[in-house]
Amino acid sequence: MALMRPSKRQLLRAVARSTGVSENALQNGSLVRRVCRARHIGMNAAYLTGYTFQEAAEAFGRVDHGTAMHAIKRVKESLPATLLLGEVLLLLGWKA
Repeated sequence: MALMRPSKRQLLRAVARSTGVSENALQNGSLVRRVCRARHIGMNAAYLTGYTFQEAAEAFGRVDHGTAMHAIKRVKESLPATLLLGEVLLLLGWKA
């Protein structure tokens, strides 16, 4: 089921709420593991809700679409990250 494309603000808010990482931290250059993981989850949620790879990367303060592609791969490889992605999508209105 496709979602209505959320605004960047809605996306950041949902990811912050689900992961406990501030919206500001999601957009800055932090390389702290839990911030990176939250950012990856956010980029994945962005892509699944209609953002291009480039737009997903830019929503989280990155400039390269390859960053979003890498983030999606990393989330698919991690069960805990996948579960958090599900929570973010529920907050954005995804109905399973």
